Amino acid sequence: MPTISVIIPVYNHADELKLCLASLREQNLKNFEIIVIDDASKDLEAAKEVVEQCNPPIQFIRFKKNRGAPHARNEGFRISKGELVIFLDADAVLESDALSIMVKTLASNQDIGFVYPSFYWGQKLFKGKPFDLETLKEENYIHTSALIRREAFPGFDETLTKFQDWDLFLRLAHSGQKGAWISQALYRIKPRCNGMSKWLPSFVQHLPWELIGWMPKTVREYREAKRIVQEKNGISVAYQGAFWALFRSAFMGVLLIELLSFLVIFHPGINSAFALVIGAFMLIIAWKNPALALSFLAVELVIGSKGALFKWGGNAVNDGGISLRMILFAAFFLAWGLRVLLDKAYRHWSGFLKGRKMYLALAALLASAFVRGLVQGSSFVFADANAWGFLLLLLPTLDLVQRKSQELQRFLPPLVLAALFYVSLKTIGLFYFFSHDFGALWEPVYFWVRRTGVGEVTR
Repeated sequence: MPTISVIIPVYNHADELKLCLASLREQNLKNFEIIVIDDASKDLEAAKEVVEQCNPPIQFIRFKKNRGAPHARNEGFRISKGELVIFLDADAVLESDALSIMVKTLASNQDIGFVYPSFYWGQKLFKGKPFDLETLKEENYIHTSALIRREAFPGFDETLTKFQDWDLFLRLAHSGQKGAWISQALYRIKPRCNGMSKWLPSFVQHLPWELIGWMPKTVREYREAKRIVQEKNGISVAYQGAFWALFRSAFMGVLLIELLSFLVIFHPGINSAFALVIGAFMLIIAWKNPALALSFLAVELVIGSKGALFKWGGNAVNDGGISLRMILFAAFFLAWGLRVLLDKAYRHWSGFLKGRKMYLALAALLASAFVRGLVQGSSFVFADANAWGFLLLLLPTLDLVQRKSQELQRFLPPLVLAALFYVSLKTIGLFYFFSHDFGALWEPVYFWVRRTGVGEVTR
């Protein structure tokens, strides 16, 4: 009996199949069978020719009618004999030691039902995550091409048009099966516009299409298919208005902050108190939810211009002191840094820092320049940091994209969009305000705009 059954559904991709089979011939583990299921391809003869040229022989099954990838995979499993099974797409090209690494991982972990590696989609690295059911409920981070114990495999749901792999691993997890992540990228998938492997950047799926009253068909189908899988697996479907609820909350929050700034900016004691209270709030949020805190920082960068909506230690005209932006940055870095140390999240940094050493060099350069300015007693250190300090967010941003991507996708788009919308309305409003006579109100608004740095008003 072969150790592994490699099942490959194919639809109109004979050229890609040739490369896939070539990579299987190069495997340093040889005890496996290959089953190719042709799902009524239009290039049938080309696919048959590719298979017939292979040595050793490959089982080739041809459907007269296209039934979809889930049916093809299930049929391949039905006729397979391996103790372990892996479902490859025709456009997957494996590293020569891919199968042996996955087999060894399963063999050394008898309590797990499947293993899954990181992989490349074209040039983009899709790095997996350690297996966790709660995280899996939020997002699918496991590709179809996982190595699964035969007795654990429950079959693909043939009624689903999308997310069949997510549904499969959710059902495996609900049945008590555990997975093991192999951090090494063991195969590469060629992106294509049709066939069984389709993909759009995740940000396209999360854009606020409702704002313009239109949504691309692909996105609409994506969201509906995701909802079906969530409901089927008992995952509470997020409130459909969550995006706009966050948008409205952020908009009103920005409005409130700027109104408070207008009222207290020329009262040093109250100004300082508000700056510290907001900083304390950021410290708590950054400790409990760093993705939300990072989104708050992005909002402040959009609306705050020079970062001086509030100041600690400023004078009666809001000069001197430490800006709200620097207070927020200090609170965020303190809480995020402590959380990284306690959770030992830095252990995963080697992956996302690979190939990005220039970012670390830039961060080190900026930090050294900041320290040098302090040592030399420069009076512009904190003022200048309002302009360049955001570059230091590169490291926590990369870290949170890796560890908290779903939370960032939830908070960042609506909050930043609300800030941009607010700034646009404020700009139009200020143009109108300063081009008309509003009497005694004109002067305090003018000085607030100038002294906070949220805008520039000239004659």
